Amino acid sequence: MSGLADLPIALTAMASSASRLAWDRLAPGTARVPLRPEELTPTWFSEALAAVSGGASVARVRVLGENAGTTHRLRVGLDYTVDAPAAPRQVFCKLSPTDTKTRMFVTIMGLGEREVSFYRHVRPHVPVRTPAVYAALCDEKRARFCLLLEDVEGADFVDVTDPCTPGRAEAVMKALGRLHGAFWESHRFGKDWPWINSSDDDPNAAVGRLLVERSRRMVLEKFGDLIPLAVRGDSEILIGRRAQVESAWARGPLTLLHGDPHIGNLYFVADDVGFLDWQVMRRGNSMRDVTYFLILSLPTEVRRQHETDLLRSYTTSLSASGGPTLAFDHVWTQYRRLAPYPWIAAVVTTAAGGLQAADIARTGLIRSTAALEDLDAFAAVEEMLAG
Repeated sequence: MSGLADLPIALTAMASSASRLAWDRLAPGTARVPLRPEELTPTWFSEALAAVSGGASVARVRVLGENAGTTHRLRVGLDYTVDAPAAPRQVFCKLSPTDTKTRMFVTIMGLGEREVSFYRHVRPHVPVRTPAVYAALCDEKRARFCLLLEDVEGADFVDVTDPCTPGRAEAVMKALGRLHGAFWESHRFGKDWPWINSSDDDPNAAVGRLLVERSRRMVLEKFGDLIPLAVRGDSEILIGRRAQVESAWARGPLTLLHGDPHIGNLYFVADDVGFLDWQVMRRGNSMRDVTYFLILSLPTEVRRQHETDLLRSYTTSLSASGGPTLAFDHVWTQYRRLAPYPWIAAVVTTAAGGLQAADIARTGLIRSTAALEDLDAFAAVEEMLAG
């Protein structure tokens, strides 16, 4: 029933996004925001970096590395016509995806526009490490965006297939505590950033529900060997009662969430951790970020052995950073109730195919399925809805 109710809203969103992509192809004139690497000319970089380069002109652009997912990502080297001490010699560039299917998804969900807004408005206020931003550009009419960010040097970048040590996991827990504590029930959401949605006022909620429903069917068909029968049956609650589940997950108190803090969206510098990819930033229950990281980023045996200690590290950091002192029983209950959320993310990523490499998607699906069973998560969701 939920799919039928959501269909008209989703179709309207898809039609709106399709019209923006069509306008981008047909509109006269030169677009202000580049879409393809060949549009990243010396002239364009000279204008985009004028505020941080002291007006120095770029003489040459060198692509040092390139890959694609929900964004087209490039590491770019820059040579200048004059000596420009303040100008960056290397930048990390994020563009709209060029693949039509991926670009449609990113446009419907507003991912690029949200990340541009983060770097423009929110980044100066977050108490966690993020890359410096040199330019944050968005052309909503053409559905294009571009970020020029610090090319972080001396950092360790990993993904979910790499081992995550308890020490690194603790650093992430402490950083999330600082982030969430700084914005706990913040007045800034209503005053300065009303555009940061929660699940209850997300304009893309209907599209998200349809996407989850379709993805779940596809994953159960293609990867059924990874998902026990009990999980298959119990996961029906995420389809038939998805709106209720999301509403319950979104109950206050709310804070600023990164939204997608798996280890592949982080980087490590000495004992500190930095956060990348703020495309799904939102207001929400703080345990959403915590649960997401622990379940998707830690090998299952490491999570089982260390999750209670890591949750305690998080609560200590939260209370020291302006948030409340949470009872551990409450934290554990929230952890169990939110465990299906990273499973949903893994299911959608696996079904989509192009959002992550196949081994990364498969690893996330295996870890999140194991967590559902370990934590008896669907029973906790039933209790949440009954309450």
